[in-house]
Amino acid sequence: MKPIKLYSQVSDGVQSAFVDMSFIYPTITLEHCGFVIDVFCSATTLTITLGDNTALDMTQQWPSGDFVLTGAGYEGCGSNGVTSVESRFWVL
Repeated sequence: MKPIKLYSQVSDGVQSAFVDMSFIYPTITLEHCGFVIDVFCSATTLTITLGDNTALDMTQQWPSGDFVLTGAGYEGCGSNGVTSVESRFWVL
């Protein structure tokens, strides 16, 4: 397993951080995907709204065993059930 690396920089007064890491399970990232219309979390569910049947077909290619979904900024998915920009990881 590769070690986790954290990089940070300050440019024009803005501080940025970047993480380079590997997951144990296969991982699917929900951000920056034109096929994912919305993600909503409740106390017991994770609902992903897809844009069309092509997107639905792609989900059939998701791993059949354990895998990780990553996402941030979705309604109800942050700390204490609120929307936030913090990243979330769901092992399914």
